[in-house]
Amino acid sequence: MRKRVPDAGLSLVVAVVLLLITMPAGSLASPPAAQESQGLFVPVPAPQGEAPEIAAQPAVIRSRLVEVDLSLLAGSSPRRLALNLFDDVVLDVDLQEAEPLPDAGQAWRGRIEGEELSQVVLVRRGDLLAGDVFLPGAVYRVRSTGGGLHAVSQIDQSALPPEMEPVPVPVPPAPVDQPHDVTAQAPADDGSIIDVLVVYTPAARQAAGSTAAMLAEIDLAVADANVSYENSLVSQRLHLVRAVEVSYVESGSVSGSPGDLQYLQGSSDPYLNNVHSLRDSYGADAVVLIVHYPSPVYCGVAYQLAENVEAGFAPYAFAVVELTCATSNLTFGHELGHNMGANHDWFVNVSLDRHSYSHGYFNTQDRWRTMMSYNDV
Repeated sequence: MRKRVPDAGLSLVVAVVLLLITMPAGSLASPPAAQESQGLFVPVPAPQGEAPEIAAQPAVIRSRLVEVDLSLLAGSSPRRLALNLFDDVVLDVDLQEAEPLPDAGQAWRGRIEGEELSQVVLVRRGDLLAGDVFLPGAVYRVRSTGGGLHAVSQIDQSALPPEMEPVPVPVPPAPVDQPHDVTAQAPADDGSIIDVLVVYTPAARQAAGSTAAMLAEIDLAVADANVSYENSLVSQRLHLVRAVEVSYVESGSVSGSPGDLQYLQGSSDPYLNNVHSLRDSYGADAVVLIVHYPSPVYCGVAYQLAENVEAGFAPYAFAVVELTCATSNLTFGHELGHNMGANHDWFVNVSLDRHSYSHGYFNTQDRWRTMMSYNDV
């Protein structure tokens, strides 16, 4: 059953701005290659191994098509394997024990040998693999392209659009068309588990390549956020209660008068009306809508929790995320951070929030940032 997220949990959530995961900024140099060993990826020769539609994406520095040796991910025990992302990028990764996911899926997390500020997250769903690799100076992603092939890409985060400023809520919150009961409490909730409902559009699913690929992307978004919490010694975790496609066509703007966010939160769009009942049925604390625009202007937007609206914030715990940015830019966790009271870095937003540590952080000397920060310095 959905509960109001208590203040204790929120205090943990806003600490997400202290994430130890390294999100590179500025220069995206390739890291040194690791010693040669059996690699997870099997190169596909040209022309089959070429993916011009992926290489043409603005944030893609380079890419190649591969097959994945899934036998190296059999079982769930900890292991070391080589991520042979490109000929000049072969990284030895130490993976911890895999976490089981619905539908016999698995989520692996680990670090690159010799790179303390690195993060590797791999999600397996059947014969599909989705993965993100973060380390100082570079970001890589792995996505299914169908037909047993996967694309390995190096990503330039600075080429992705920014997230919008969070949307404040009325004080006190105005009545909504479909109110939620925030007074009926289940047994004491310590805020350590945040239940999330994810809905996505047909355009997002088509861009992902298939329903299975879309679900793998959602699993990866949740896993990325949870690994970031773990790296920061934050005890809370996201729990995906359901992922559902909705018959909604993007409005043209993720937020506006109205935009996707306002349609999601309200009840004026007939194709999103059932989201509120789904939220109640699955007891979700927050709802994320994943959309896709061919040329996105923003990576996402969300309502922001403020101290003076905590008790009535449940009707505004909604966020919209652009598929292109959801994982490799960590926008999924970023927008949920706004729902939980966190803000952008001090270079962008100087407002005083409910906690001194609720802003994103940017290391100007070593050029890395946390999840809530813009890639702007």
